[in-house]
Amino acid sequence: AAPRTSRGPDVKVFSNSAISLDGKLGPVSYEHFRLSTEEDLRRMSWLRSQADAVLVGGRTWRAWSLPLIEDPRVVQQPRERPVINAVLTRTGEGARGGRFFEHSGTKPVILGGQDAGLEGFPPGTAVHRAQGQPTVAWALRLLEEHYGVQRLLVEGGGSLIAQLLEIDQLHELNVTLCPLLLGGQGGPSLVDGPGFDPRTLRRLELLAHETVGQELYLRYRVLSR
Repeated sequence: AAPRTSRGPDVKVFSNSAISLDGKLGPVSYEHFRLSTEEDLRRMSWLRSQADAVLVGGRTWRAWSLPLIEDPRVVQQPRERPVINAVLTRTGEGARGGRFFEHSGTKPVILGGQDAGLEGFPPGTAVHRAQGQPTVAWALRLLEEHYGVQRLLVEGGGSLIAQLLEIDQLHELNVTLCPLLLGGQGGPSLVDGPGFDPRTLRRLELLAHETVGQELYLRYRVLSR
């Protein structure tokens, strides 16, 4: 896919999220809570198999610090190289061991801010420090230039998706709409951040939709400004 701006990275960026009917990614407490069914997990595996790298924010990673790779029982497609598992974090807080760092098919990459605590990660973990705040634009450039990433899957959270929309670098959204209501002011939503007003809101084009059981699967293209 062509880059969204003349100076933007030449990376195809697509997201995958499961949300409640009221647009929430999880409860106000931000604890990990699985909204979707096994069918959604199967589709998530397929999307992961299409990506060179999977990117999550620090809060998402702390709530679910497991390898971000397709399930081999779902996708029997050998990879030529490990899939990059990237975490974009302002603080560096999070696990310093465990399954996220131990999968032979993944390459952990920690992308932190200038003042983040980025010590103590296991051997084999790549750590990069930004000059200042770790923006998503910086992360995209780094993943493309250092690791040759051409297709990037973003799995949350809402702040990360908001930043990508702000710089016009999110190309497609995959959304699983689950038959749940979570509510809660301040709870994590599909798009967080400062929000958009009527002049800057982002418009989408529906590419595909499918109902399986009680879930609705939606795929959108993000229209350029």
